[in-house]
Amino acid sequence: MTDKSPIDPSFLRGMALPRVSRRDFLRGAGATVGAVGLSAAFAACKISGTTPTGSPTAAFDWTKQKSNGSFTFANWPYYIDFNHGKRPSIDLFTKQTGISVDYKPVILENESFFAKIAPLLRGNQATGYDLMVLTNGFILDEIMRNQWL
Repeated sequence: MTDKSPIDPSFLRGMALPRVSRRDFLRGAGATVGAVGLSAAFAACKISGTTPTGSPTAAFDWTKQKSNGSFTFANWPYYIDFNHGKRPSIDLFTKQTGISVDYKPVILENESFFAKIAPLLRGNQATGYDLMVLTNGFILDEIMRNQWL
């Protein structure tokens, strides 16, 4: 009687897996070398003198400004916590800083909100909001490009 040992299942799984041929290995190595070469080429194409600088307000000295104790906050309706008629984040901010917040959930979409404030910004007038939460996109780009922040 001969005892045949059963074949190990992991060996069978390994036999069923696709093999890496020499051609596949060389193709993968070539793709890796190509990717490294392209990244080096793209890095070499960098335009000199385009180091990003801080925004115009980055160098502004806020310590010389006087606080009036409040600010108006324009936001999207569901972008802040709301619990039993209160806004815990704003309440905590006011408690910790003594600055009251006039929270206005007036941004329903970027385009319509920008249509309201754009004439004021173009006329160098105040929008009535000290803080506005806008999403990234062409409207925020327009505001930044014109230094309306």
